[in-house]
Amino acid sequence: MSWSRLLRSFAVLGAFALGACSSGGGTDPGGGITLTISASSLNVIQGAVQNLIATIGRTGDFDGSVTISVEGLPANGTATANPASIPSGSTSSTITFTVGAGATPATTTVTIRASGSGVDAETETLQLTIASSTAPGYSFGLSQ
Repeated sequence: MSWSRLLRSFAVLGAFALGACSSGGGTDPGGGITLTISASSLNVIQGAVQNLIATIGRTGDFDGSVTISVEGLPANGTATANPASIPSGSTSSTITFTVGAGATPATTTVTIRASGSGVDAETETLQLTIASSTAPGYSFGLSQ
């Protein structure tokens, strides 16, 4: 067999292999998860609590539970998803963001992640702003 014929054979095999592997890039081409959140930004005052709703959808033949997690929280900040694992037949979770009184006022990008067994995880980003709990100072005086 000549070199050119051998190279053409490899090219044909390579094209066939690439075509067979390109089924959408997901772990399970028959199903998946979608994720939406009720707001793209959230303002929380130091020492306060705010809620956000995460809504998931199941596509194709996926009907398993979906775990909700939060990544990138600032110091003195917590997030609790309820439920943390959305069971089959349900579609939402309430995420409660709690910011400690000593949290530094700032804006941070937080990632909300929905993951399930055998499917690709989905993420949404949230701009979390921690606002100061003290109002700007004012001074009053009396004049005669």
